[in-house]
Amino acid sequence: RGGVWVIYNMVTPAFSLRALPLVPKSAHVRSLSGLIHGNNIPTYDVVVVGAGLVGAVFARALRANPLTADLKVALVDREQLSESLSPFNPSHVPSARVSTITPTNVTFLKRLGAWSPEVDARAASFDSMQVWDASGLGHVRYSSLEAGAPSLGRVVENHVLQSSLHQLLKECTSTEVWSGACVERLDTAGEDHDHRAVLALEDGAVLRARLVVGADGAGSRVRSLAGVRTAGWWYNHHAVVSTVRTDFPTRTAWQRFLRTGPLALLPSAGDFSNVVWSTTAARAAQLAKMTPPEFAAAVNEALHSPATAVPEQQPTSLRVPDLFGVREAAAGLAARVEAGLPGPALEAPPYVVDAPGPKGAFPLQLAQAARYVVPRVALIGDAAHTVHPLAGQGVNMGFTDAMVLAQVLDEALQTGGDIGCVSVLKQYERQQQISNSAMMAGLDGIQRLFDSEDKSLAFVRAAGLRLVNSSPSLKKQIILYAMGNVTPTDLASDAHRRLADILGSLGVKLPTSSSPI
Repeated sequence: RGGVWVIYNMVTPAFSLRALPLVPKSAHVRSLSGLIHGNNIPTYDVVVVGAGLVGAVFARALRANPLTADLKVALVDREQLSESLSPFNPSHVPSARVSTITPTNVTFLKRLGAWSPEVDARAASFDSMQVWDASGLGHVRYSSLEAGAPSLGRVVENHVLQSSLHQLLKECTSTEVWSGACVERLDTAGEDHDHRAVLALEDGAVLRARLVVGADGAGSRVRSLAGVRTAGWWYNHHAVVSTVRTDFPTRTAWQRFLRTGPLALLPSAGDFSNVVWSTTAARAAQLAKMTPPEFAAAVNEALHSPATAVPEQQPTSLRVPDLFGVREAAAGLAARVEAGLPGPALEAPPYVVDAPGPKGAFPLQLAQAARYVVPRVALIGDAAHTVHPLAGQGVNMGFTDAMVLAQVLDEALQTGGDIGCVSVLKQYERQQQISNSAMMAGLDGIQRLFDSEDKSLAFVRAAGLRLVNSSPSLKKQIILYAMGNVTPTDLASDAHRRLADILGSLGVKLPTSSSPI
């Protein structure tokens, strides 16, 4: 996961979303003026569309800030809100739908009251992480001790955390829930409606709000109705998820990069683990149809099979630019890679002994909304950006969106600002679009780097993994970046400086640069 950030910054130029739009621009939305009669239209300060993890966190975050706590909020979702959690049963097979939550966001959720003792008891902790290349040329191991943190993260079932959030929202008298409701139309012509957006639901209900927040996922209806385009691409890969039982409980997150994509084994409750296997569509279809013994055997083979030989030079869409003199450095390092560098040794992951959980599969894509905000509308979470799951950062990016947007609204109210005004909302967009783009760039670069069979790239990534593995200080910076405590620019600058020192000790000079990204 984090171990290959430095490699990406060494081999690819700055990130740019240039592709055909995944979602066509919406036609002009029909006016809803004819639906507004009298003063009996439900009117809110904020309407949040989407009661998933990110939408529910945002609605709850509004209650945690001093001024936004008094706002009248509606939460709209096509599904009913979750019921309260049933007592924990250790023999129960955990759901395959999980999220990896960073320590920073665990603290945020605790502040919101959402990380309850029940959630904490059902969330697995991991304090180490191992990332390795199936070619056998490189690996990196992380430890929470290197960052001075008690853990690297928690793995929790989505429905467990969502249930906790929904119970809090049900208890809040100033938050009204519209369950089983789908948005049909949206009008943001605020001047016609007393500076409010108007939402029409499929059942004929009409709502007004100073701000509509789209938290309704990658296929966001709010985004489409607001006329916001997205750019990105499909990876031609699917992720297969399932719950398995291992021969011993683990507090390590394991990830092996195979030729067809990465396979992650994440700790779950007890001796259960969660599998996230990104692979080709054809292979995903095969895996989804396997019996539990067949799937367990397939996972074991993928995790424990001998290293595969690096293929001879093959055509690839990803070429190594001479950024920082990487080609020269890689050539100088190639002879040293086989001998290795000092650092934590590669460890063997646990074996899967059973695969009792159901399997699911979904296609993978990268998508970024051209705008996160328009007048009276803001997008958060997957409605604004969708990333590859290889580093488990998607929901964490969404939680940060929610936290930042709630803070921006609170600050606007302190000065008497209009929370739906685009000049206010732009403060959120500027901060999060830059931050999210950097994360998306890294994740996409990692995926492409390990997806390539180019032999020179195999040596580059192997050298990068071994270099990172040999530097505790560099690993600390990478961990802190994954936790949201270090900016991308600071990480790249520090990585360049530390790698120059390491390479210098090996007799390879890494050119200096005032612009590491």
